[in-house]
Amino acid sequence: MLALCAHVRMGGSSSIVPTSIAATLGGGLRAIPLSGPAASYSLGVVVSDRDPLPPRARAFFAQAKAVDVSVALGKA
Repeated sequence: MLALCAHVRMGGSSSIVPTSIAATLGGGLRAIPLSGPAASYSLGVVVSDRDPLPPRARAFFAQAKAVDVSVALGKA
């Protein structure tokens, strides 16, 4: 991220970075809000097909089922 912002500051380049990064780096950068469709994300997890699952994989899936990701990320 820092390298991208450095190239933008030198001129002749542009980049898409989170507004928090641009704000952290201070002046010399101009933020232009993106418009268009709302962002959506997919998340996948791959584990070996084993029975029983390894303890960490089993714990991860138990926790993942217990968390509503949209609420955790403030999207609900």
